[in-house]
Amino acid sequence: MDGIDLRDLFSELRQVKVLVSQEGSVKLSLSGSVILTRKPYLELTLPREAWPVWQTLDPRSQILLCLETEESVFLITTTIAMVPGEGRLLLQAEDYVQERQKRSAARVPAEQTDILYWHLDEEGGWIGEAKEAQALDISSTGLRMRLGQVVQPCQALGVKLVIHKAPRGTILCTAQIVRMALKADSSIEVAAHFEDIDPQDRQRITDFCREENVVSEDP
Repeated sequence: MDGIDLRDLFSELRQVKVLVSQEGSVKLSLSGSVILTRKPYLELTLPREAWPVWQTLDPRSQILLCLETEESVFLITTTIAMVPGEGRLLLQAEDYVQERQKRSAARVPAEQTDILYWHLDEEGGWIGEAKEAQALDISSTGLRMRLGQVVQPCQALGVKLVIHKAPRGTILCTAQIVRMALKADSSIEVAAHFEDIDPQDRQRITDFCREENVVSEDP
């Protein structure tokens, strides 16, 4: 985890969002508080009502901590190292991503759009089964969508985008995740930037956004 100093983030008790995943599926999403005990270990304190559910989870689960500041969102991947007491977990921090908020262009609601996505192999090939995502909004440079499964921060995905409103079309491209947020209903909202997209398909999205004529900010 070169470049991060957990002492700067968790030298005092901080409120975080907590997402627990097993084999890529979200099993639990809640809030908690974290403080650094001994680098790279973090002590997570859970609300009392969450502890019975937590005890039913696999101790090998991956735990993602989301800390939001005014300028950035920190996503810290951890695993359980020890359970020192009821409602308390000692976590080992394994990796992190710092995502700076950066938005600059126009986007529109995407209710008339369907999305499927795939994971990519090391060579950029599309692998595995297609998974559905809920389109939230879109611009010529990227989109925001809600997922039901865990993805890695800054991961690239293969995306199939079907626009049902003029100019209708089916678009295949890759998109890289640039922001990620954990929601109370255990879903994950991500903003992704189009990376490998045909210029004609980008223009089709631009035309769609122009037709919708709703001005907002871009992923």
